[in-house]
Amino acid sequence: MSKLIIEGECTQLPEVKRFYMEGIILKSTCPVCGRLAVRDLGWDYLSYGSMVADFICEPDEDEHPESFKTHDGGYHEWSFPMSGKITLTADG
Repeated sequence: MSKLIIEGECTQLPEVKRFYMEGIILKSTCPVCGRLAVRDLGWDYLSYGSMVADFICEPDEDEHPESFKTHDGGYHEWSFPMSGKITLTADG
């Protein structure tokens, strides 16, 4: 039976700008109003290299947008710096 041997260390980041991860969901509570914000990484992506999970608290269709605006006219925004590791394994 043959075996797979994986050696070495990646010394350069992959040239991938949009990194999707089906099945991973990020959730965070807005630090201003307490509303839950959700990012589904199956269709929303992180930029690989400098991974930052950005969240924006925006109104639903039936809510008044002015209640979500900050003093400078934008919506509530916050972020979390992240790091990602890619693991390569042999199955079987």
